Amino acid sequence: MILVFGSPRSGTTWLGKIFDSHPETLYRHEPDSVERATHIPLLVPPERIDTLRDEALDYVTRISAIRTSKVSGKSPLFIKSYNTKLTLYVKKMMIIRAKLMERLGASASIPDLIGRGNDRKIRLVWKSIESVGRLGLFARALPGCRAILILRHPCGHIASILRGETLGGFQSRDPASEDYGILELLLATELARSRNLDMAAFRAMSPVERLAWRWMLFNEKAMADTAMLENFCTIRYEDLCANPEAVGRSLFNFAGLSWNKQTRDFIRMSTERDSASYHSMFKNPARSVSKWRDELSRTDIESICNVTRNSLPGRLFL
Repeated sequence: MILVFGSPRSGTTWLGKIFDSHPETLYRHEPDSVERATHIPLLVPPERIDTLRDEALDYVTRISAIRTSKVSGKSPLFIKSYNTKLTLYVKKMMIIRAKLMERLGASASIPDLIGRGNDRKIRLVWKSIESVGRLGLFARALPGCRAILILRHPCGHIASILRGETLGGFQSRDPASEDYGILELLLATELARSRNLDMAAFRAMSPVERLAWRWMLFNEKAMADTAMLENFCTIRYEDLCANPEAVGRSLFNFAGLSWNKQTRDFIRMSTERDSASYHSMFKNPARSVSKWRDELSRTDIESICNVTRNSLPGRLFL
């Protein structure tokens, strides 16, 4: 299995689809947002990583079988070595049908349409923005997996979150900076305790400062929990934007996948045009990387950098 994890608005969908474009992968788009890991903490304490391995394996088995339109029908779709152009067309029709059924309140499952005997080389790709705080557990629990954490500059991440809230691009009506339930969970981590953080301090902060702490604590935990693991790597969204094919080749090599024309064509297609849609992965990379410099005030940029610069993820952007 290949894990593609990261904070929201950090390029996870684009990177996930780069892996989905490989002919021998099977993509699952955020199945952990469809079926919650109720028995696995959102932020797994380091001392519980070994004791939760069985629960982690059981959970991954369950979410791997989810085939709703959100999880198995995320476009674009790609031709695979284990099916044909005809089965790809059939799957597209099934996705349309599933979405219509789901709008009517009915459940629908989209089959993977894998030909008999063709499942031996298939690599499952799990893309997640929900389980960054569990990455250390899953990276250790899943035999032979490759885990990738993608990080976006905290200013870019926060500017994108604020833009999405202004545009109404999220399901939640409450701003992410006011999700005190998540902040309460973060306060229970050793990383937060070592910095003498408490809820009174969080409430006294500006919204961008709270978002900066949230970005830093989630990603620092993921990096700390996976330190020294050979099956884990971190990449910067900015590096992927600057040279997507070179970074893509490196990540495919890390994951044990061959480079191929379909992936190269998808990278070119996804970077040559710039969609105005907030959730689109078809963006001009240079514009996406630098947009935050025009969207955030100098004061907000300084506040974000003051929070993040002395952390494991923050040092990647000094």
